[in-house]
Amino acid sequence: MLIGAADTSDDWNYISMIIGDKNDISRIRNHIDYSKIHMRNLPKKDKDRIISKLKIKNEVFCICIQVNKWNIINDIVPRIINRKGRESKRKYVQNQYDHVLYDEIIKLCKNFLYKHKTYINDIVFEIDNDLNKFFSFKGLKSTKPSHAHEIADVIAYCNAKSRNITDIIERDISDIMITQLERRLGL
Repeated sequence: MLIGAADTSDDWNYISMIIGDKNDISRIRNHIDYSKIHMRNLPKKDKDRIISKLKIKNEVFCICIQVNKWNIINDIVPRIINRKGRESKRKYVQNQYDHVLYDEIIKLCKNFLYKHKTYINDIVFEIDNDLNKFFSFKGLKSTKPSHAHEIADVIAYCNAKSRNITDIIERDISDIMITQLERRLGL
């Protein structure tokens, strides 16, 4: 059974995702051998120890993407002219941003999902409050954070702090997000 987790870091500048078999993800988490992981709250020596013990296996899909959400939204909102409708310009741009982000995540995950003959909507993701709105907005299944989310937290932290981890796909899709969002908004 495939499970997933996602986490944000650095105020939505990065999103990390992990998707894999529940047993594979449990093995990765157990190898770390640390009780409760939330990188923001740990001392530096514990963070270093956790990062050094994180060993991602090839059968697990791990990605960390730089999305710069608020910088992009703050840049685009003033460029919206004569927006009509019930939602504010900012809310409208945020919703359109989420649509574009979802499409880009699907593109990045598609080969792994195809290999496992599944769809992203079939996977239950462990998420925290930062991603609740995005996941419910796109109809993705979610549950409360647990072991897979702790791994996603480590991955997002490492990317935000420019700490490389082997076997993790890292992508800066900020420019793609801007281009696709501008196209979607007719700018």
